[in-house]
Amino acid sequence: MRAAGVRCIDCHEPHSARTRVAGNNLCMTCHALPVPPAPKIDPATHSHHQVGGPGDSCIACHMPQTVYMQRHARHDHGFTIPDPMLTKELNIPNACNRCHVDQASDWTLKAFEKWFGPHMARPERRRAKVIAQARARDQQAMPELLQLLNGETNAFWRAVSAGLLKRWANEPNVMGALLASAGDPDPLVRSMSVRALEPLTALPNQSLGAALGNRLSDAIRLVRIDAAWALHATVDTNSAAGLDLLNYLRHNADQPAGSLQLGVFHLDRGDILSATRYFERAVAWDTNSAPSYHALAVALSLQGRNDEAVQELQIACRLAPRDAEFKFKLGLALNEVGKLDQARAALEEAVKLDPQFAQAWYNLGLAYNALGKTEPALESLLRAEAIDARSPQIPYARATILVQFGRVEEARSAAGRALEIQPGYPPAAELLQTLSRGRAPQKDR
Repeated sequence: MRAAGVRCIDCHEPHSARTRVAGNNLCMTCHALPVPPAPKIDPATHSHHQVGGPGDSCIACHMPQTVYMQRHARHDHGFTIPDPMLTKELNIPNACNRCHVDQASDWTLKAFEKWFGPHMARPERRRAKVIAQARARDQQAMPELLQLLNGETNAFWRAVSAGLLKRWANEPNVMGALLASAGDPDPLVRSMSVRALEPLTALPNQSLGAALGNRLSDAIRLVRIDAAWALHATVDTNSAAGLDLLNYLRHNADQPAGSLQLGVFHLDRGDILSATRYFERAVAWDTNSAPSYHALAVALSLQGRNDEAVQELQIACRLAPRDAEFKFKLGLALNEVGKLDQARAALEEAVKLDPQFAQAWYNLGLAYNALGKTEPALESLLRAEAIDARSPQIPYARATILVQFGRVEEARSAAGRALEIQPGYPPAAELLQTLSRGRAPQKDR
């Protein structure tokens, strides 16, 4: 609707927020004539329900109500088309079964296919499936997300695809697409593209630096702030964008989330003590915020306060038991305080929650090896290598374990794989030189 130029005041009085016309007649102001690009609709036949009955209401089907904050029933202004196929496959609610609660989605789907036939196999259905795939971290969604980003005419969906591609931003084709969309004509697309590129800012990439640097002078304040945040570890706080960012952070610092973000700002600029104070404030203000406990744990760990870090991470994991990142960090912290078996258990939980978590598989392999579990260690490292084929560190770690047990040829192969990924990778090159001289490092006893 927004992409077609429909505004709030086209339907609502700007001062009272009341609808300008009652009932279905409001929708028919565009759909009766029709007003392009709105399709023409015959209200007598479109709903397939009794005229004037509850099922004949446009808003009942296309703007169903959802109760927010346990008290506020709002109409869905996505103006969506009910699709029982998506209910059946992805558990996405549809307006029909909200009313026909005694029927299953198969019953609704049969009625839809009778009424609308192949029309229901529309592009929106495929798009919903791709987005669901991406949210499930399925890499198979990546090509179609790139198609959306590069070819979708609706800027909102381009922005959605940019945000979902953040997980794969280090893939060359994804990075290239996001660098291009950072200059999109629509500010929402530019904003989401900058946010998706943020995790890559540590890379020495001139194109990335130039793309984000250009957005620091964007005409839209939101985009300038997003670009400044992406570069917050180094951005000049006396620049226009830097001042925009500081004003934004300080304005929100009296709220838990704002205090948390300001803490991250200081942490990434090397001011650990200031960061710790803001994280402690965020935790005190919101004792149910797992991210705040996690951030505080990171700051404590950087100060060598590892036992305290473990305690904060345990709280974070209790508050967010399905978060793999928190379990992973807990595993690292437990390893730091010498609780190897507990560290192994936490890392096992992390990869169970997110089987595509390459770094967790890597550290789990190291934990198994430290506990003398050689085969599970090698299996975990192979899993990590299959997920992240660009890290020379993973096959090198596998090589060091193999050589400790006299499996020299396998060790050579693993070290060679590390050098294929990163030619000249020093640890792997040194290991191969040692093996070529006929000496193998001794297994720690």
